[in-house]
Amino acid sequence: MGEILWDFALILHMKKTILYLLLTLLSVAANAQIPVRLEVLNQFAIGDKFYFDVYMRTTDGSSFYLNQTSIALNFDASAFNNPTIAYDGSLARLKTVDGRTVNPAIQSVILKEGANKDVISIEYLAPYVDGASQVRNSIALIDSRVNVHCLGRFIISNYNQTVADIGMRVVTIAPTRSHLATKVNTYTATGEVGVPGNIDGAADSTFVFVRLGAFTALPAGRSAELEWTTQNEIRMNSFEIERSIYVDRNFVKIGEVPSKGFPNTLSVYRNIDRDVYNPQDPIPIYYYRIKYLAENGTSAYSPVRAVNFNEFNEIDLVTWPNPTSDAVNLQLRNVVDETIIVRLLSRNGAELGQKRFSPNDIIRFEVSNVAPGVYFLEVITSKGKRTEKVVVWR
Repeated sequence: MGEILWDFALILHMKKTILYLLLTLLSVAANAQIPVRLEVLNQFAIGDKFYFDVYMRTTDGSSFYLNQTSIALNFDASAFNNPTIAYDGSLARLKTVDGRTVNPAIQSVILKEGANKDVISIEYLAPYVDGASQVRNSIALIDSRVNVHCLGRFIISNYNQTVADIGMRVVTIAPTRSHLATKVNTYTATGEVGVPGNIDGAADSTFVFVRLGAFTALPAGRSAELEWTTQNEIRMNSFEIERSIYVDRNFVKIGEVPSKGFPNTLSVYRNIDRDVYNPQDPIPIYYYRIKYLAENGTSAYSPVRAVNFNEFNEIDLVTWPNPTSDAVNLQLRNVVDETIIVRLLSRNGAELGQKRFSPNDIIRFEVSNVAPGVYFLEVITSKGKRTEKVVVWR
């Protein structure tokens, strides 16, 4: 009888031990968090705009379904004058477990934290789901793949740095700094609220910088002559020239120029789109833009410039000497206007001088009062305009 009682007590103790271990494991599982890493990649600046992309991944080989999430990023507001922020969702890359694209559900992107506005608050709003099928069809799956799960591109305006070595240090802020913090929530495969994500650090990428100067596109006979300048090129790779017959779409690459890579120097680039103009074209206007390609694969575009061959090719203009040190002569043929206006323009289009002439004169336009460099003479007649590049040297 004593042996039976002893066996029963042993069995009861084992059951209690197993139950305790099970409850302990459940408790650990309930408190476990998925290790998530935020990565701020593709940082680069063009002009007064600073760009960066936000990526997300796990660090232990696991995966999770992305639920409503708040992200707080800190940056150096001293590099900006009254910064403002915008969001570009066209570059977001989030997909479901079935491979379907998830529309970027960024609900708000705002600047906070005092007068300097040095915290970016990003709110990601996931859709409500009811069941496993909706999870598979509409919820982004985040796994450990690098440079895959992109929330989109963010743009801070009014950047005022002239030379930058490392760019912005964008990191997730600690919850103790303010009420703002990064909180990643998850879904389970059945649509229930899952365990939260624990931010396992934030990574910054190599910074890329280029300041765009002037960009001009002018007709030269039946060709188009493009010229652009840059300053402070840091980790740039090349510049692609693109052309279209539309102002806002269908651009195609027609050439590429390698970056000179001078970080503290004004760089001048030129490219000629030869024999692009056909007099039989019903609309002889072409549009050009420059695509900036960085070493880390990021890219951005210059403003679009239009070349209207109708405005220029009806005017027969001869200029000499060019280059010049003090003056340039102009002669127009087949022009019968009472008055011809000639304007001297800087690289950025600012008017530096203007004179009026009779059509039969050989026009002498003084440039002795300007510094050496590249300028443009714009001739205005009843047939339109024609612009000639003039190089002043001494």
